[in-house]
Amino acid sequence: MILKAVRVKIFTDSELMFHQLTGSYKVKDQKLKFLHDQVQQLKRGFANVELVHVPREKNKEADKLAASSLHNINKKQAKMVATLFDSFGPAKRGLQSQP
Repeated sequence: MILKAVRVKIFTDSELMFHQLTGSYKVKDQKLKFLHDQVQQLKRGFANVELVHVPREKNKEADKLAASSLHNINKKQAKMVATLFDSFGPAKRGLQSQP
């Protein structure tokens, strides 16, 4: 993949994902570990990557846009996306801070 950007700024309302990507939480779930490793590899392709945590209460417009997009894809894709999002939910937060 050829990317022209050298700096990237990532905004997320997922506190879990933010802490995993910044290294303050370990990733224990193997499905998430695979995705985490892919993100870490992609980050190496940029001179600078900034991660910004946006509290959910300040991210309502983005939530609306994401929900709207889900309505525009077929049901099979929606199930796959929902399953992925659920994997970041509270039930899967069996993560601990790194010492």
